[in-house]
Amino acid sequence: MNMMATPLALDREDILRAARGKGGLLGRLFVRAPLTEIRLEYVRFLLVLLPYTVEARKFPFRRHDAAGIMSVAVNTLFGTCAMKDAELTLAPVDGVHFQGGTFEMDETEAGECAKNFARRVVMRLCRNLPHFGEVRCESFFRPYWIAYYGDPQGTRPRYLPFEADGLTFKR
Repeated sequence: MNMMATPLALDREDILRAARGKGGLLGRLFVRAPLTEIRLEYVRFLLVLLPYTVEARKFPFRRHDAAGIMSVAVNTLFGTCAMKDAELTLAPVDGVHFQGGTFEMDETEAGECAKNFARRVVMRLCRNLPHFGEVRCESFFRPYWIAYYGDPQGTRPRYLPFEADGLTFKR
């Protein structure tokens, strides 16, 4: 499948030690099966562009209106959001989409997740509710090394994802 993705920064040997350790103490407690396979798969993200405006508050607080465009990256598998402040470098790759995209959210759900996340951020900074304009979404993929434990094709596969592009998306 041809897709636009962030470039690889970590190879298989870099994450092999962490995969053998099952991600830490809790992973060793919950995952009893041995490491069977490590695959490079791509997870779809949506870059949601949110134009927003924040009205001025009453005196003696913020005296002017604020406006801008907020970029939020949304993981379509879990619905987690992160602010995007740096420019992403995307390159066309031919890779495997994780689980065939069967459990992904659509653009409207991702837009709602991004709005809720952006609303919390703006409320902390401005202490006022923002008003959002029309939402635009752009799709991109991130590479993950997926470490499978036990049977990957079984009914309940156990796996741990490791980010392969070197980017960390913090909430």
